[in-house]
Amino acid sequence: MVEQLQEYIPVGLLVLVAMGLAAGMMLTPLIIGKPRTHDAVKDSAYECGLPPMTEARTRFSVKFYVIAMLFILFDIEVVFMLGWGAVFFAT
Repeated sequence: MVEQLQEYIPVGLLVLVAMGLAAGMMLTPLIIGKPRTHDAVKDSAYECGLPPMTEARTRFSVKFYVIAMLFILFDIEVVFMLGWGAVFFAT
């Protein structure tokens, strides 16, 4: 039983190193970074140095989403057809 668990020691070490690296990357900016200052001018959005003209979140028509889904559907279909054609014409 103990011999079987010894096979998982490298996996456990890898998980510990990954968790330590992730924690280190999240804590390092908090330790060595400067606190961020906020003001209305700095937090406002801009387009090419000009104030925004319209709302950033515009509503799209349902037709746009239907066309996007059809494009994805036929794009995936073409990928499968290319594989089928390669197998069909190779034999």
